[in-house]
Amino acid sequence: MDFLRAKTAGEPYNKDYYAGLWQAAGYQCMERYYSNRYRVVEKGYRSEKFTDRLKEKEAKGYVIKSPDAKTFDDTLKEVYGLLITLYSGFPVFKHITEEEFCRQFSYLKKLIRYRMVKMAYYQKKPVGFFVSIPDYKNTVYGRLSVSDIVKYTLTRIKPKEYVMLYMGVDAGHRGLGKALAESIKEELQKQKTASVGALIRKGNINRDYFKELVAYEYEYVLLKKELLHEMYENSEKMQ
Repeated sequence: MDFLRAKTAGEPYNKDYYAGLWQAAGYQCMERYYSNRYRVVEKGYRSEKFTDRLKEKEAKGYVIKSPDAKTFDDTLKEVYGLLITLYSGFPVFKHITEEEFCRQFSYLKKLIRYRMVKMAYYQKKPVGFFVSIPDYKNTVYGRLSVSDIVKYTLTRIKPKEYVMLYMGVDAGHRGLGKALAESIKEELQKQKTASVGALIRKGNINRDYFKELVAYEYEYVLLKKELLHEMYENSEKMQ
């Protein structure tokens, strides 16, 4: 097995002083992100706000369901159609074709548990998605050894934790994000599994989803440096 493309399969970890080193080298903070670590959802836990929103959306004709092995490829194309618009305002966003997207993210078929991926449809049109995978940590990066394959297999069969990677909702369907989050919460509750809401952009409302379940929070920064400008200044000095 080769998971060389699996570059978004786990929660990143950096020492506290790393950001300072980059900033000392001339990099500046461009964006801030947060990851919420959620504790295991107790059997009797219920949030009226999220439960009611899921019921409301279903009553209005929304269908929230998981893909399967047969529909995975079509679902990936549906996610592309939503994501390419919803994520276009994100830093370092680069437009790619549907073919490139499907090729880049086809590895997810080997990592996901289908029940933990949800698609939302309204009048048979895809209008939202929620993608989460078991936390494989560093196991699936690069070419797998025999011991890595064993760890990967055991994790996929019975995950100790999930990483919530991507969520997106068409702007014309307000409130659907809470409904999708509730459908995932119900799955976590059944499996008695902890989770991480990964890399939530500052200002995004889903940072506050199920706040009472958050055990603690990580903070990340996206740093940038104008290298071309610096190279121009250096070349001027050399002349």
